[in-house]
Amino acid sequence: MQIRDALPEEMDEAAAVLGAEYVEYAASMPPELWKGYHADIVDVHSRLHESELVVAEHEGRLAGTVTFYPPGDRDGRSS
Repeated sequence: MQIRDALPEEMDEAAAVLGAEYVEYAASMPPELWKGYHADIVDVHSRLHESELVVAEHEGRLAGTVTFYPPGDRDGRSS
């Protein structure tokens, strides 16, 4: 297994992995709440300016992903 930054061409695949991992929570929320929550989870593109998308690759396929927010607030200042 290799842990690394996601490549630009992997963003859609990473979003699909995230969406699949969170689907188990759909039943615990009202449908309209889940719809917005799920849309936010899979929208990996919108947070790239403030975070890093890290992926786990296993046998040539994405096996997992995490969004890493470096220390500091969202204005880019250190804490």
